[in-house]
Amino acid sequence: MRPTLRLACVVAACVLALPASASAGPGQDRQNAQSAPPRKPVSISLRAYGIFDFNNMAAKESFEAVLGTSQLKGFGGGVEVDIWKHLFVRVAGTHARETGSRVFVSGSEVFPLDIPLTVTMTPIEAGGGWRFETKSGRLTPYAGVSYLSMGYVEESDFAEAGENTSERFAGQAVFGGAEFRIWKWFIAAGEAQYRRVPDALGAGGVSKDFGEDDLGGFTARVSIGIRTKR
Repeated sequence: MRPTLRLACVVAACVLALPASASAGPGQDRQNAQSAPPRKPVSISLRAYGIFDFNNMAAKESFEAVLGTSQLKGFGGGVEVDIWKHLFVRVAGTHARETGSRVFVSGSEVFPLDIPLTVTMTPIEAGGGWRFETKSGRLTPYAGVSYLSMGYVEESDFAEAGENTSERFAGQAVFGGAEFRIWKWFIAAGEAQYRRVPDALGAGGVSKDFGEDDLGGFTARVSIGIRTKR
């Protein structure tokens, strides 16, 4: 066989061995790329807000005896991050402080001792929830659950050893509310919480006299802040 004919046979065999995708050419590759659906960019929404809490304590009689009220006001702030679709996580903390008097309980009678007593509560929440889409787009309901770490302090200037209290207790909270978009990035929300912090009270003092041990209760919350998205 002549060298020229032999070379032609080798070239023909190589061409036939090429895959079909290679024979399609660069034009076909461009067409396939154009027909593929575009990938959606990952979007993360961040919320930062200030908080006003109105707490209605479950240990109603104990707080009314010492502070004259079982309704405490708290202030603080929080951060939320949307991590997947409408699923979000949150971290928030508030601080409530009220001053009353130490008391002595005899039966159903409460006798103030005129010894100033300051009660401080610092709940820290870590949890998550789900936002529900609406047609309007400006009002967004949501609901969730959270772990609660409740800081509780009782302080008195004339307290004897062991009378002051400073502890932290574990609890849980369920919450639900609605967020309203005020303008662009600015948002406001109204929320209701039910908190349960069992076995935090009742070991001694007034709460033992009244048989109350839960440091939770019902909380109404108003928050205002900003929302960013990228």
